[in-house]
Amino acid sequence: MQEISFEVRAFLKDQIQSAWQLDLLVAMINLNQPVDANSLSKMLYSSQPAVESALQKFQLAGIVREIVGKPSAFVFSPRSEEIENVIKATVKAYSIRRVDVINMIFSNPSRQTG
Repeated sequence: MQEISFEVRAFLKDQIQSAWQLDLLVAMINLNQPVDANSLSKMLYSSQPAVESALQKFQLAGIVREIVGKPSAFVFSPRSEEIENVIKATVKAYSIRRVDVINMIFSNPSRQTG
């Protein structure tokens, strides 16, 4: 079985607080077009404020970008090839070793205090 890389572990620790946030990234990658927070919240059965907050955090991290002229509309657009590669490796690990990835997300000590 494939081991989960240090880079993926670090990405999960630094950027993902909950499994639904990883599902949000997967949805944005699969859609491959701008989408608004309201549509994403319906797709993920999550609250719009939670999705907006996650998108803002992802924007600051250089993972997504907001579409100019369309408030709350974002597109998956990593600011570097390195970030994109780590995200794709994370998504691959999530598809192959879903339970292990979810356990990593919830075992992060910073999740206990948030």
